[in-house]
Parts: sequence; structure tokens; C-alpha cells
Amino acid sequence: MVKSEGSGLLGRSSLLFNFCYIFLAHGVVSGIISGGIEFAIAYGMYYHSSKPVYLWGFPNTLSGDCALTVFIQVGVTWVCEELIVGWDCFQSKTPLLPFEIELPDEASHGLFWRLFEVKHGIAKDELSLRSYVRKQFIRYPSRSRCFNLFSWLLHKFVISMIAAAMIWFWVWPVTMGVMAGVGTRVGSHEYKFHGWAPQIMKLIFGFVIGLMCTPLAIIVILLRDKWFLEYKKSAQTGSQEDEKRAPTDAIENSSGDFHTDSTNQDPSA
Repeated sequence: MVKSEGSGLLGRSSLLFNFCYIFLAHGVVSGIISGGIEFAIAYGMYYHSSKPVYLWGFPNTLSGDCALTVFIQVGVTWVCEELIVGWDCFQSKTPLLPFEIELPDEASHGLFWRLFEVKHGIAKDELSLRSYVRKQFIRYPSRSRCFNLFSWLLHKFVISMIAAAMIWFWVWPVTMGVMAGVGTRVGSHEYKFHGWAPQIMKLIFGFVIGLMCTPLAIIVILLRDKWFLEYKKSAQTGSQEDEKRAPTDAIENSSGDFHTDSTNQDPSA
């Protein structure tokens, strides 16, 4: 069922639908799944380990674990959201963002256009899985499928790592401070953890990262597809104007050629 385009209570542009789709249906669910996965990984790594778990010290270092978790989790989450939200975009089931961000000019913001892949949004041509997969992955029709898949993954890797770095900058230092307060102090700057503490902290950490990166990924995807539609409309308008000018230009060129031929005729003829 396609949501109404209006701004009513459940319309696609309503704040309620935006909040439910971005933060509840995707953000909270992603956080729960991510937290559960991080809990399971931490249980396997730390619970039965014969070596103590430290905040800074190796081999069981929670600081390094959390830092690596941010980048891996954001990268995987971004790819998943590209596929899931992309399919919803293809079916016109995504929310319409209630705010406007103007698309900058391509000539002076080429890096911005490449980073956000403005020319490669999702627009529905025919409602089929095959058409969606082609829209999602095939950016260079003349190249092989492997090349297109690698190019797609490379673009997602770059933008997700930029997002991961921003999230790490804010979340990781705060998390280390909280963990230092929970752990048992050893020496001047080290902290040790026992029992279920590492698993529970990784569960909370995974949930927070999922709750932060998922809405960010969705907003970027929705903005990109909105900009893509603007770009496509602008390109079509320019093409139509060129087609309208073509007959006039042809007539003017013909008139100019006729005038030139008349001027160049031999007067004695």
C-alpha cells in the first residue's frame, strides 16, 4: 500500500510518519539487532577467556573493540539500509522529508555530487525486483557486473566511513569515560572488567551506534533520491528546450545560408 503524498497524520510528508519510519521502524529495530549481535560477539570473545578484559590493555581490549565496532557496524548498516530503503523508495513508500536542502550546482560542487551519488538515485520505471536491482547496482551499463558491484560497494564504503568517523568522534570518548567509571581500577590508568560487564556494555554500545547511524543513512538516501529526481527533471526540461530550439535554429541557419548564397552570386548572371 502506497502512502498518501499529503501532509496529513499518516501522509508521507507528515512528521509522525517520518519519525515512525526513520527512528522507530528502522532506527530502534537496527539498534536492537546490532546490540544483540554485539552481545553475542562479546560473549564469545570475553566470557570464557582465560585472559582478563581490560579497557586499554591487549589482547582483550574494550577500547579497541569499540573503536573497530563503530566502523564495521556503520559500514554494514549503511549497505543494508541502502538495499532496504532503496526498495521502499522504488515502491514510493518512503517518507518525504519535511525540510528542504538545496542541491548545490554541479560545476562548483563536483565532489559533493560524486559523494552523494546525485545522478544515481532510485526512480521507479517498472515495479519489478529485476528493475530495482538494475537501478540499484548498474551504474555503468557498458562495464561488467563485477565492475558495477565493486563501484557500488566502493561508494558505500567511502560515505559510510565518513559517517563512522563522525560518530566515533562523539561516541567513543564518552563510552570510554563511562566504561572507566564502571570498571575496576588497576594501576594508574587501567581498568579491569569481570563477569557480564563487557557483554552488557557492548550490547548498549551496539544499540546506540545502530540508533545513531541508521537514521543518518536513511536521511542521506532520501535526500539523494530527492536530488536525483530534481536532477532528472532539470535534465528533461533542458532536453525539451533544446528540442524546441532545434527547428528554429535550423530555419535560421538555412536563411543564413540562402542569404550567403544570394550575396555570392555572380552579378553578370
